[in-house]
Amino acid sequence: MDKGLKELLDKLPTAVKEFYISRRNITEIRIRKKSDITVISDCKNCVLTDTFVSAEMLDSIFLSLCDYTISAYEDQIANGFITLAGGHRVGIAGRFSKDIEGKTLITELISLNIRLSCFHSVHINDEILDFHKGLLICGKPHSGKTTFIRNLCRCFNGENYTVCDERNEIYHENLNGDFIINLPKAVAIMQAVRVMSPRLIVCDEIGTKAETDKILEYMHSGVKFVCSVHCDNFEDLKNKPNITPLITAGVFDKFILLDNKDNKYTVKEIKNV
Repeated sequence: MDKGLKELLDKLPTAVKEFYISRRNITEIRIRKKSDITVISDCKNCVLTDTFVSAEMLDSIFLSLCDYTISAYEDQIANGFITLAGGHRVGIAGRFSKDIEGKTLITELISLNIRLSCFHSVHINDEILDFHKGLLICGKPHSGKTTFIRNLCRCFNGENYTVCDERNEIYHENLNGDFIINLPKAVAIMQAVRVMSPRLIVCDEIGTKAETDKILEYMHSGVKFVCSVHCDNFEDLKNKPNITPLITAGVFDKFILLDNKDNKYTVKEIKNV
């Protein structure tokens, strides 16, 4: 068990840690106020009995996850999540409001969704790495896109690549690349091109107009883009207004579709254009 995961489990109710130790295949932990804790294990929801979460307990867990300094996570909380050591991400649901300075604050916590950063390996062969313009990694939630990107970065070691790691989910000290962490991807892309001279720019979960505009702006700057996007299949890409312009402009010449079946992460399909 890595240090970040151990620290996370130590901050959660004992039943969660015991379940993880007995199964070791949890990908998600959902903690809702006035409910028992549920986890996703082997792609199935499992309710942990006798783990009823009171409002006070939920607040206490969240405070612990923030290392008892919520102010240090203000910017992330305003965007609905915090990222913990090891790339584990905590989604936040509840009542939000703005203070007199316009800062977004969480005023009532309703639930937390903890997505564990997985370290499963996916075989990356020469066919996947053989792209000349750019690579788009497609897949539905829990298909392993972020972990696949981390595996790809290992293949890029020795090259000049910059990762726009907006939510601090990809960085690892053993990855020999340049990482721009906790900045919006559109800003990070511009910063990478201007000051890091990358051959590759890696972005996880693209989809906003600002991101699309920056990729289009810099696609002719001698940079290849490796990006991921949520979709069930290649046909779904046509229904994504901020992805279609990238495909039309020829940013990507290789597409791969990931799948998770019975907790096994695989490359389901490869498409070249």
